[in-house]
Amino acid sequence: MSLINQRHFPHLQHDEIILFKRWLLIHEKDWESFEFDVHVGIGTVPENDKDKISQSFKRLTQKRIDVVAFRTQETCLIEIRPQADHTALGNLLAYKELFVRDFKPMNRISLLCITDRIRPDDEFAIRAHAILLEVV
Repeated sequence: MSLINQRHFPHLQHDEIILFKRWLLIHEKDWESFEFDVHVGIGTVPENDKDKISQSFKRLTQKRIDVVAFRTQETCLIEIRPQADHTALGNLLAYKELFVRDFKPMNRISLLCITDRIRPDDEFAIRAHAILLEVV
């Protein structure tokens, strides 16, 4: 079932959903499945880490990957960012390290930034790190 008609995606804002759907129109068929709002990292754990409020606080302070796309032999960590800049680069590099540490995937990890516009210096920096960039 296609995700194009889905109205809500966890953690994505309205403008991010528009960009993601533009990307899906072209690339959804290339991927087997998607997960949204994937939490990585340990976050901040209060001293009393057994109650529900503490666990909620931990989840709120963990890093969150917008979308993780899966296909045979590849997992793609996706940052969706209107007017992307160099901070998308930093986020994706951090997400990769935390994802690998937390989930220990056996397949190749790729990184993708989906945006509607980007300045030349930011594009240069992103591509210099072999991060895929889709301007939709």
